[in-house]
Amino acid sequence: MPTWSQGGANSLPGVLARASNGLGKVTWLPGCNPTILPVMSEYRRPADMARRMAARRATQKPRDSFRRDTFALPREAARAKAREMFARFPKAAYMTEIESWRVLPDDRIEFTMRRLPSAD
Repeated sequence: MPTWSQGGANSLPGVLARASNGLGKVTWLPGCNPTILPVMSEYRRPADMARRMAARRATQKPRDSFRRDTFALPREAARAKAREMFARFPKAAYMTEIESWRVLPDDRIEFTMRRLPSAD
């Protein structure tokens, strides 16, 4: 909900009123149309934008037909799981691959395996 305030000590000369809606400040000048003055708010910080984009990506369906499974396991268990997935879903039939991986601080491996849902 916008909040309204009359021009005061912090207002520009000639400003009659302004409303802050979180996305910027809407300012009415005498005899002019409303103008938008960009203001950084808590909704537009880079961390907030990244969080919103990640949440949107998590709820959307992937753009391709691959199925992705993400695991975070100790190093040896991760190797065993990858071997198991390749044995269960052969690369030639399912196009199975390790799409991404990283080492977590406690020597665990997080990896995402990508494969087709069914063999042709």
